[in-house]
Amino acid sequence: MPARRTLLIGSILAATLALAGCAGEPGAPTGASTSTAATTPPPTTIPPTPEPTAVDPLETVVALVARPTVLELRSADAAVVAEIDYLEEPTEAIATLTSLFGSDPVDETYAATNHSPGGILHTWGAFTLDERHYDEAKRAENEATDGEFLPYVAVYFDAADNGEIALTTVQGYSAGDDWATVSAAADVTANPSLCTGPAAELADDPGSETQLAVELAHEEGGESVLFISAPVPFYTDGCV
Repeated sequence: MPARRTLLIGSILAATLALAGCAGEPGAPTGASTSTAATTPPPTTIPPTPEPTAVDPLETVVALVARPTVLELRSADAAVVAEIDYLEEPTEAIATLTSLFGSDPVDETYAATNHSPGGILHTWGAFTLDERHYDEAKRAENEATDGEFLPYVAVYFDAADNGEIALTTVQGYSAGDDWATVSAAADVTANPSLCTGPAAELADDPGSETQLAVELAHEEGGESVLFISAPVPFYTDGCV
């Protein structure tokens, strides 16, 4: 009996030591704490917002509109993106139009006559910018005294469009439109002297009693508007 009791006590002691060994070293991480550390998400990095790309205003232009004192460059919503003033020197206008049409113009020099100065025609397809070389002394005198309008440039439209750019008057008239319809329109002013075609639009010239027109040119016997030009002196009491 004593030997059996001794054996039983020894077995219990061995089992106790084995369990103590399975418990591991003090301070070892538990399964729960390891799982928590593994599932903690990394901090989120927000990428910087890119700066918007600037749009060239000329890329929005869809129409050139001839007015009596300026050429308007308009976008699809009819907003005026830029203007070319006929009284401004042509350098900037040529640069603007070259950028708009994407090519250099074809240039043609012409001589002065008894009634008009010489100059250079800068042509991009159906659109022409007429650079006029008036006597600079006369121009300076006119500017000092609010004299007659002597433009540095004028414009001509020979078709309804030039590529993707429409060429029109403020009402929407274009070269090639039916002449009978346009000339009879209520917003078109006939010239009683017949020195020029009827005017799609008129504006006062501060230095003269003669108004400035956007002309609808017509060839006798023709059935359509031949071309549109501006600015044109609207002489009503005789040709000059």
